[in-house]
Amino acid sequence: MASNDSRSHRPAKRQFYDNVRKNGSSSGKGLNLRISPAAQLEITRLYFEGHSLCEIARRTNRSRQTVTKVVRAPDVQSKICEMNEKLLAESDAWAESINFAVTHELDGRLAYALAKAFGVIPTPEKKMPNRQAK
Repeated sequence: MASNDSRSHRPAKRQFYDNVRKNGSSSGKGLNLRISPAAQLEITRLYFEGHSLCEIARRTNRSRQTVTKVVRAPDVQSKICEMNEKLLAESDAWAESINFAVTHELDGRLAYALAKAFGVIPTPEKKMPNRQAK
């Protein structure tokens, strides 16, 4: 009977190790990270602000691999997809508003400001140096 008990636990043990291998955690629900939720939130915030993974690692004193695991987590990736969809859904309305404002504005200041904001008109720092005529 003791041999039957040890056999009955094998599938559960195998499932446990399969979950660890697939998901990085024993529960199968998330990542097995040894950092606090507050630290994960800080990493996610910096990532959403547009900082590079190396910069986030430097600022939070974590390894780049840990930062990568946090930002590649399914919940963070789903939030990124949600934000991208929201942005793309609103981009058509923005384009229409800009087009209307540019075509109906009489003095052209709005068109100039928009062109400058979108980088069509380079800033003085980005202007190429003038070539000397020989």
